[in-house]
Amino acid sequence: MCRCQLWLILMSLPLILFLAAPAWADGPSEFDQDYYSTPAPKKKTPAAKKAPTAAPKAKTAAPAPPPGPPRELFRKGWYQAAYDAFRPQVAAGNPEAAFYTLVIRRNGLDGRAPAGPGELSSLWGILNTNADFMRQALRDRQAPEATRHAYRTALAHLTYFGSVAPAWPPAPVRDSEAKSRARAALRELAAATGDFTPALDFAAFLNYDPTENSQRTVFNHTRQAAEAGDFLAMGNLAWLYREGLGTEKNNLRSVHWARRGCDSHPPVARNANEVGAAYETGRGVTPDPAEAANWYGQSAAQGHPAGQDNASRLKNKAAGAPRMDNVILF
Repeated sequence: MCRCQLWLILMSLPLILFLAAPAWADGPSEFDQDYYSTPAPKKKTPAAKKAPTAAPKAKTAAPAPPPGPPRELFRKGWYQAAYDAFRPQVAAGNPEAAFYTLVIRRNGLDGRAPAGPGELSSLWGILNTNADFMRQALRDRQAPEATRHAYRTALAHLTYFGSVAPAWPPAPVRDSEAKSRARAALRELAAATGDFTPALDFAAFLNYDPTENSQRTVFNHTRQAAEAGDFLAMGNLAWLYREGLGTEKNNLRSVHWARRGCDSHPPVARNANEVGAAYETGRGVTPDPAEAANWYGQSAAQGHPAGQDNASRLKNKAAGAPRMDNVILF
């Protein structure tokens, strides 16, 4: 090999070594970077803290009734409290207390099943014994209106049921016995108060006169009482709207007043049954079986027969229409 060839080989050696170097000599290529690079340590996500177990909610205490005399408790719908407050007065023979207690127990407004004949008979006895006293008291215009209302309605009821002779002779014989007693009761009211207006209340309660004009009067008086906050009148108004008595049928207003009539303490069982029937049948509201069962249950819990029947029927998915109340509360 000549000197020139040796020199050429020596000069070319660096270039040969460079070309023959492995691809990783200067580190991984950009394509291999992710593969060869050491992954960054992952941050440990702290474990989510468990929410502390909520303490069981304490049962909401029943609202306390407002202070006031028993008749005010009754007027504001605190029926159970009114019943408890009237009991000592009933034991003393107070006719006003006996009347309000009669209304509470006859309709089961205190949350218990309606009273049986024995309990009601003792209350009627107090009223019957004090009939003359109540007539005399009604001549006193200074007596509280709530007392006057209790006395005049009690006298009308006594007359209707034949316990007290009417102030005037009964109606002509050609009338039916029921209508004769009804008219006698209305006359009893007029005689006791000197004003025939209260008689319309009694006619509204028992719906004795089926004429269209009388029904319209019944409706107007019932609506006024309901708008003034009378929970029994609210239930009666719901019934009048449902049946179209004295007004046009209106299911929406019927369920509205029935629902408002459940805001008493405890809720009026008949009104709760009315709301349940509306939810079951979709009368005035969107059908909702769960809501129907809820309202039927509230009615049944107070021993209301229609509410009990409806709650049982709905639970057992039995066929049939809801059992409704078609009588006036009084």
